[in-house]
Amino acid sequence: MTDSFSSTFALYNATPVEKRNTVIYEEFGKQVNNDKLAYDSYYKLDGFGEAPFAWMWKLLVDTMPSNFTFCEVGVYKGRALAQVSAFAQRANKDFAVYGVTPLSSTGDKYSEYADVDYLEEIRKNFSILGADFHRTTIIKGYSNDPMIIKETAFNGPFDMVYIDGCHDYEVVMSDLAHYGDLYRDWE
Repeated sequence: MTDSFSSTFALYNATPVEKRNTVIYEEFGKQVNNDKLAYDSYYKLDGFGEAPFAWMWKLLVDTMPSNFTFCEVGVYKGRALAQVSAFAQRANKDFAVYGVTPLSSTGDKYSEYADVDYLEEIRKNFSILGADFHRTTIIKGYSNDPMIIKETAFNGPFDMVYIDGCHDYEVVMSDLAHYGDLYRDWE
């Protein structure tokens, strides 16, 4: 059972190297099916990702301090923001989430996105989970825009930074360079 990071690491270390990723993926998928919030956060929300990711977010939120900040670069429809918020609320944590997004259908060479009201889609995902959208700051713009980088840095440092924006090589490297150091050192 992977109900905590320590139990996840124990399972991971007890599994033959060539099967580790598959075993963790399958175990996280089972946990999602046994936890209503994790289940709903995947199966009732629109967005990218896979069901086991919901359990990953739950475990990551569990490891966060009682008062934490989270920043996602590349929000799409806000599934990860809503999941982090809902799991934090359930754990009675004080938190704030930030999302860097153009709020548009602009994509990369790997993806095409529907032309929808992305802010409304994000709010809808929060509403479905009963997550508090008032703890969310959307930083509207492209992640490689110097003004957006500056605004995001002003709001940091963050306890957790999730970089999943544009997948074009140049933008990925820019995101890592500009957002990769915006985390809070817990030591």
